[in-house]
Amino acid sequence: MVDTAYEADFDDKVNDINDVYKQAPERAKQGQRTESIDEMTGVQALERKHPDLPILPGKVLRREFEYKRHGTLSFTCNFDVAHGELAACTASKTRNEKIF
Repeated sequence: MVDTAYEADFDDKVNDINDVYKQAPERAKQGQRTESIDEMTGVQALERKHPDLPILPGKVLRREFEYKRHGTLSFTCNFDVAHGELAACTASKTRNEKIF
């Protein structure tokens, strides 16, 4: 049975991306940088209403469940594939082409 939502050349695209990631360390030696970009939208900005209660002998850290909401944020982060490091990350209240 074929899933109609499945792209016909999806596997080829995944293989192409995997090949780029596999070649990233060698390209880094040549001065080229391979970055992966991830966009996370609608991330809730939360703050705990009450501080945690400390660990005591025979008791675990205790945390209240209530929190304050401060709206949502959008994050765009670049990950250096060869070095396994975060290269850049921006946070904003909106998401648009200029910010990206």
